Amino acid sequence: MTNLAHILRFLDDEIRGLQARISSYGNAAQEAKLVMLKDIRALVASLENRRASA
Repeated sequence: MTNLAHILRFLDDEIRGLQARISSYGNAAQEAKLVMLKDIRALVASLENRRASA
């Protein structure tokens, strides 16, 4: 497993945990963090896909 795969797994876990917290008592800061984590995850996934196709 590559470092990027580890990072993706970590980000997925962080996103799931944050989504669970937001569903019960979320605030604007948590919503902003969720958007940021999803953006970072998308970037890392694109890097992983680019590496896999190279």
